[in-house]
Amino acid sequence: MKINKLHSSAPRAAVSRLRAFGAAVSLLAVVGCTTPKTFGIETQRLAPGEVPVMMGPSVRDNRTPMEAALACYGDYISATRPGRVVIGVGEIKDYTGKYSISEGNAVTQGGSLMVYSALGKLGDAITVAERYDPSIAERELGYTDRRQLGDGNAHDVNGQRVPWLPYFGGTITGSDYFIVGGITELNYNIRSGGAEAGVNNIGFKARTFNQSVSVDVRIVDSRTLLVVKSVSLTKQFTGYEVGL
Repeated sequence: MKINKLHSSAPRAAVSRLRAFGAAVSLLAVVGCTTPKTFGIETQRLAPGEVPVMMGPSVRDNRTPMEAALACYGDYISATRPGRVVIGVGEIKDYTGKYSISEGNAVTQGGSLMVYSALGKLGDAITVAERYDPSIAERELGYTDRRQLGDGNAHDVNGQRVPWLPYFGGTITGSDYFIVGGITELNYNIRSGGAEAGVNNIGFKARTFNQSVSVDVRIVDSRTLLVVKSVSLTKQFTGYEVGL
């Protein structure tokens, strides 16, 4: 009788295991068809067989506290100056010399790009001329000079039909002014202070740090190369540290 009981319980155990395995497979199939979330973080599987990747917030415009001031100044230029002034941007380099082996340059190396963005926020008041990186245009001018550049059409040159683009010069718009300069100062700690109190390494602490950064830029007349205006700006900012 004992042997019969052992033999009769074995099929039931096998059936239970098969049911559990089937439930697990079904769960995995359902998960594979949905967008999983891990600890409240939205994820998405971009292709079959790939692991899900975390999805963050959408891309947005990089707005700054200067948006309103730049828009207002753009309206002022449009109202007081006839025509659109053409401005180019040159090198806005990092002259601070601050560098860390572990973290790299302490100051952004994209000063010129930031000036381009600021000029773009002036709206239709000005026209920005590309002077910082004209490498593609210069390369295509070289192709044109060697009669290698075309647009798929035939063109008349001296009474002949040719497949290359003719170039007679004078197509690049000259600038009225250009902006150059650099980031010239970075002071990590011009002033700091704080307080700390505790017993047995348990307590409260608070500290503040004041830093500053400065830029020096100039506006140059493109035709005479005379400096129209030199500007030196500095900005202090404060960091706070509070802990237990």
